[in-house]
Amino acid sequence: MSFSSRVKNKLWLGRKHLPIPGWLESIAKDPRGWLESFPAYRSLIGLNPQEPALKPLKNVLEKLLDYAGVVPGLIVNCIQTIHGVSSDVNGSSSAEELRKRADPYLNAAASNKEKGLYKRLAIAHNETMNVPELSRWMTENTGYAASSGASWIVEKTNETVQQMRQAIENARDAAIEAAEQAGRSVETAKNKFESLLNQIREFVVPENARGLAAVAPVAAPTATFLQTMTTAPVVAVVDAQSQFFINAMLAQTFVEGSSFIVPATSKVATAAVTKHYAVGGAIAARSSCASIISANASSVPFVTSVTGTSGATWAFLLPYLPWMVLAALIIIVAVELSEEEEVKTINASFLYGAGYKTSAKPDVVFAGITHNGNEGFIEEVRQLALEMIDKRGEYDSLVFFGAGSDRRPEAFVDATEVKTNPDLRPVTKEERLQAEFQKHSESFVQ
Repeated sequence: MSFSSRVKNKLWLGRKHLPIPGWLESIAKDPRGWLESFPAYRSLIGLNPQEPALKPLKNVLEKLLDYAGVVPGLIVNCIQTIHGVSSDVNGSSSAEELRKRADPYLNAAASNKEKGLYKRLAIAHNETMNVPELSRWMTENTGYAASSGASWIVEKTNETVQQMRQAIENARDAAIEAAEQAGRSVETAKNKFESLLNQIREFVVPENARGLAAVAPVAAPTATFLQTMTTAPVVAVVDAQSQFFINAMLAQTFVEGSSFIVPATSKVATAAVTKHYAVGGAIAARSSCASIISANASSVPFVTSVTGTSGATWAFLLPYLPWMVLAALIIIVAVELSEEEEVKTINASFLYGAGYKTSAKPDVVFAGITHNGNEGFIEEVRQLALEMIDKRGEYDSLVFFGAGSDRRPEAFVDATEVKTNPDLRPVTKEERLQAEFQKHSESFVQ
């Protein structure tokens, strides 16, 4: 279902305690126009293109407008998660109980699809965006943040609060009118709604607002040897990227004592990304967000809906949605670009392979190349990999290098899962190729 089909009378799923503000509908209707005018995007795209640490991110940002069509789906994913978080927080579970709900989903064995996504996420993190180097640069150059979302977030939070206030007042007036028409006392209905109205408090930013220190992500581990991985690494690397970008975009917004906003909002963005790729992790991210909100309930503006259900989480998280969507979109575009990593024509004359098993010397093979071109090279790797597995059994890791006539590496292929995932992808990017060759070179020394 689309965003518009879920919104009825400016209410999510037609529910009175889940108002959808006009600015959110505008983003969904014109995502490209929103991106072009969104200060956070304009600030990032305006960073110095000559700075080496920024070039990878600039390449990703320049492609964002081509993926604007993804935005409405990300909005739906975020709102679904916020709705779920709100329901979780409204329940009777403690913050610790909510946190533990994530464990079964994080510890579930990763599917081949999740393993494949993790590999692409690791490339996006370490190479396509080079987040570790980008983080170091931003930590050293604190003046990069050109836009603060503080006033906007406060304004939109309070708009949502006022929408809920109006809904309560309308319900109060209707209840009073119904009581009068039935000849009943109006005091009971009036007092009930007045009590709800008195509990509403607006969200304010203290005068001593100051930016938080930038987070500094480390390199995402390569997935080459993660044969027994769970869903947790997928969630962890998306969450690290989400936290980094949300913090970078809103560095001047968060205030002392509100640092929980970064991990809370990043969990919503993480859920949006995993939902986009239809992999596990969304429920774990949602439960983690609910745990964070529950543990910091005193910092969330209290809002009670017309039904008496707390709308605090909904009113609190919704204004951050533009930044959550932008962070999720940056990650998705980086992943897609990692898939499009430049692959040069492979001119290999020789093929080296190494199969690794725990507590055993590697099995090493060497063969001449008879097929030409990239597809022919991949077919040679596939056939040789299957032959090794048939003869020696499954390997913890099975990798191949193609080398030219000068014995220099031309391409690297991880064929560990060739039997279950025969869609092998060569790596030809020089930096990563050299790193992988350095890692495995001793195996080929006879």
